[in-house]
Amino acid sequence: MTKDPINILLVDDQPAKLLSYEAILQGLGENLIKAGSAREAFEQLLKKDIAIVLSDVCMPELDGFELAAMIRDHPRFRQTAIIFVSAVALTDPDRIKGYSYGAVEYLLVPVVPELLRAKVRVFADLFRKTRQLEILNAELERRVEERTAELTRANAQLKRRVEERTRERETAWAQVQQMQKRQDLKPEAVDVPGLINGMTDMLRRSLGPAIEIAVAFEDGLPPIRTDVNQLELALLNVALIARDAMPDGGRLQIAVRRENVKAGSGRSLNAGEYVCIAVTDTGIGMDEATLRRASEPFFATKESGKGTGLGLSMVYGLAAQSQGALCLASQVGVGTTVELYFPTAKPGAAEPPPPA
Repeated sequence: MTKDPINILLVDDQPAKLLSYEAILQGLGENLIKAGSAREAFEQLLKKDIAIVLSDVCMPELDGFELAAMIRDHPRFRQTAIIFVSAVALTDPDRIKGYSYGAVEYLLVPVVPELLRAKVRVFADLFRKTRQLEILNAELERRVEERTAELTRANAQLKRRVEERTRERETAWAQVQQMQKRQDLKPEAVDVPGLINGMTDMLRRSLGPAIEIAVAFEDGLPPIRTDVNQLELALLNVALIARDAMPDGGRLQIAVRRENVKAGSGRSLNAGEYVCIAVTDTGIGMDEATLRRASEPFFATKESGKGTGLGLSMVYGLAAQSQGALCLASQVGVGTTVELYFPTAKPGAAEPPPPA
């Protein structure tokens, strides 16, 4: 009987190294997924059921250790096998650091192909056996009716999350070109305070100890209507952009309020009730010229090789496709506020038609 292939995520900012890992592991018969950055890798983790992550340590923007911390902070990925490969961080303290961040293996370059294949095969087999054991245990519990109501709810929730996050993505360039037009959203009612509270630990680890995170929620907030996976990624993008604007530390405030928009208000919103997620930093801020172009694809203020300039463009596209809006306000030397408006979810409302 043939075995179903599992997903293995290869992470490195150098395309040549990704191709070499792909060539080494191709004979295993598994699904090999490539990511050119830690941010792209985390997006793949949210969308697909990843069994093993093979990651470089030294990468721009977010390194392998930071990626591992983000993975381990998310409850879905605490059992995901992480293997580090490094040509620079070669000392024993480097390897100890890698294991402390949750790695199951730490390999040095030059990599012996046979050794790499053997390591990946071991963890692939372990993943399959663990998954088979989980299925058998669940079936046994159902037959003897010993499953508790709590476990039933947890299993149903996990199944829904896996189904929602296994969508295929377009190739990288096609996605960039259509970022604000061809995102495949699955709108649903989203509890914003619950989502943000669930992300707080991950955000604190991603932003570091020098940045204080504060949240404030207006009482009685209704749910909004958007894609929960894309909203989670959008908030992470905004937080990372804010972190880069506060190199010496600072404060990130996430405030959520309800707002009624009336016709003729002058904003790019239809009249109705919205929930506004306002993310404010105390960073370096932007001048008027930069502020006007901040949400354009490929526009970036960082030096070459330290970011793609797609963060706010992706956030803008999500808000627009959710029938909401993104508003930016910034002052040099004071900080920046990113406001995301989403329409509230109407009970029993039909799904909106997909954009043309």
